[in-house]
Amino acid sequence: LVRRFLMAFLVMAVPTFLTGMTFPLVNRIGIRSLSRLGRGVGSFYFANTLGAIAGSLAAGFLVLPLLGVKGAILATGLFSAALGVTIHLARRDRGGLDLWIAGAAFVALVVAAPALRQSGLELLADSQEPGDTVLFDAEDHAAETRVYRKRGGVLQMAVDGHHIGGTDTPLLRKEKILAHLPMMLRPAAKHTLSVGLGSGITLGTLALYPQIERLDCVEIVPGVVAGARFFDEANDGVLSDPRVDLHVGDGVQYLLTTQRRFDVISSDSKLNPEYSGNAPLLSVDYYRLCRDRLTDDGVMVQWLACHLPLTDLEVIARSFSTVFPHVAIYWFDPYNVILAGSKSPLVLDLDAIRASLADPARAADLAGMALDDPYLVAGLWICAGDDLRATLAADPAALLNTWQRPRLEFTLGRDFRSKSTAYHEDDVLRWLQRLRTGASAPQALAGEVDPERYDAFRASADALLKGYAQGGGIDQLDNGRDIFAAALAANPDDARLAELMQQLDLQEEGLERAYAAGQIDSPETLTRLGLQRRSQGRADEALALFEQALKARPKDPDILYNRLLTLKDLKRQDDFDRALAEFLELYPRDSRGPSLQGRALADAGDMPAALAAFQRAVDLSPDSPTTLNNLATALARMDRYAEAGDAFERVCALQPSYQQAAFFAAASYSMAGLTDKAAHWARVCIDQGLAEPARFREDPLFVQLRDSAHWDAATGEPRP
Repeated sequence: LVRRFLMAFLVMAVPTFLTGMTFPLVNRIGIRSLSRLGRGVGSFYFANTLGAIAGSLAAGFLVLPLLGVKGAILATGLFSAALGVTIHLARRDRGGLDLWIAGAAFVALVVAAPALRQSGLELLADSQEPGDTVLFDAEDHAAETRVYRKRGGVLQMAVDGHHIGGTDTPLLRKEKILAHLPMMLRPAAKHTLSVGLGSGITLGTLALYPQIERLDCVEIVPGVVAGARFFDEANDGVLSDPRVDLHVGDGVQYLLTTQRRFDVISSDSKLNPEYSGNAPLLSVDYYRLCRDRLTDDGVMVQWLACHLPLTDLEVIARSFSTVFPHVAIYWFDPYNVILAGSKSPLVLDLDAIRASLADPARAADLAGMALDDPYLVAGLWICAGDDLRATLAADPAALLNTWQRPRLEFTLGRDFRSKSTAYHEDDVLRWLQRLRTGASAPQALAGEVDPERYDAFRASADALLKGYAQGGGIDQLDNGRDIFAAALAANPDDARLAELMQQLDLQEEGLERAYAAGQIDSPETLTRLGLQRRSQGRADEALALFEQALKARPKDPDILYNRLLTLKDLKRQDDFDRALAEFLELYPRDSRGPSLQGRALADAGDMPAALAAFQRAVDLSPDSPTTLNNLATALARMDRYAEAGDAFERVCALQPSYQQAAFFAAASYSMAGLTDKAAHWARVCIDQGLAEPARFREDPLFVQLRDSAHWDAATGEPRP
């Protein structure tokens, strides 16, 4: 944010300052006497206002479309220089030398203009590296669009420097699920609308369904339409499909003016700080427009990223669910949260999916996504209807995003930067897990259902989400490896788990080979390899990799934090203390800092200071089970057992499967003499297989529970 402000300031500050001086100077020069003061000032104001209006129109409709931003700035500078030379030449008292100097300066500017236009540091897109090949780069009145091929052959598209589509696996999965999922919910759909073209892969996936008669698409950036042609291989040349009706313009304006009705509306409105202008497309008003343009049994799907701040994601989900009578939420690993809404019940027809899989093109496409089984598709479902609404209504603020009150435009930048991406991902994944485990209504299915097979895939889908939610963000999956492996052993038919385990193995092997060959240079890859080394107990090598990554991104919070953990592993206390102080100063709102500080203080035996640090971490991340668990453990170590029990109870509410939180809730309440609560959590442990009854009979932590009237309720056994 600071970098962007400084760039804009440097471009605009000097000319704005000089322009501000111009008006009073013109008034002083042009008004010769007080008797003409009013008329003179009025005339100059008139000319100034007229020029401001004409200039803004010329900039928006003529100069920017023809020259682009850089060319427009240069042309404006040349025009100002020419105007200055002209005024100088008009002076009666000018000297001959002045004339030559002014003329030479102007000619030099004109001659240098083409070189200046091509000069300067090339600004790379956020996913672009210096060695990537730029295939397309065009600027229009809406944005700059760039298509580039990365060294591995992956194509990516960026708009104003931020990638919006591509052919790498995570992006392909996202782009394709936005077509397949709504078509599985409405197999008879004939008219579809895609809001946003991007690489054209979503539109191309919809085109795989021959029953669709018209494929409408609206895209606001003309350059994106031209850039999508470079993705013909990935989108099957969909822009040449006669069913496609492409509209270049604003999606909201299109929905306001079209009379068409759609069976499917697929909306891919990105929402990072860079895309905060997309907030109107994630609002109650926009969703009402979409609902009103749906047929009676039509469905809308809205894509959201897993790295959104949870509070903002909840605002969007709440805004969406207030509009549609029937709603559901789905998760497709790794990054994709999808909201579905309709005026009619959302029912997944397994027979329709089987029929779709009979088509070779669609079967191959779904197999590439590890979704070539109806039960794998059913496993994407998290919850629906009242279960989702009840969770969203539990927030006392119950905020919405509307055009009148566009909350997201103001909160998004702040919320995004309050934590690292990995923390946001953890928050969202755990929220999805709570929704899934807390769902009271079953998934609505039609067609032939094998209950045993459905339950098996449901269990493996639960395990997949649980493994992702183990912490460290989506890119740090080693934490969930044991969960994935156990689930795959229980259900070998789950292609999503099989693909993930294969991916993890290949990733490790590929990283090792690339590192040995000296081919690793990106900070992301260095960090991933560092995490791998640390998990293998090779802390010295991990530290070297993190420090190498920091040379490219010296203030990256995730890399800095992983370096901190590695310094702690190596017991380099002085370096750890300095690095922790730096982290706390750089990122005062990142709860990992005080949480790690609390652990260090607890290790040193300073429990009051550790407790204060853990409390700060909880204040920063009240929905994080990790920070709450640290606080609960500190309270228990200080013999504040009732408070510890309450904190462990909150951990269980946030993440029911979190380590041994339920067991320690029972133990803390027993030590506090709150045996009714201790009995409840002991029962939970036994029912969920978290602990055997024998542990409660033998562990000294449960003396008070064993001596209480609640013992038999806890274990079903008479008091010992």
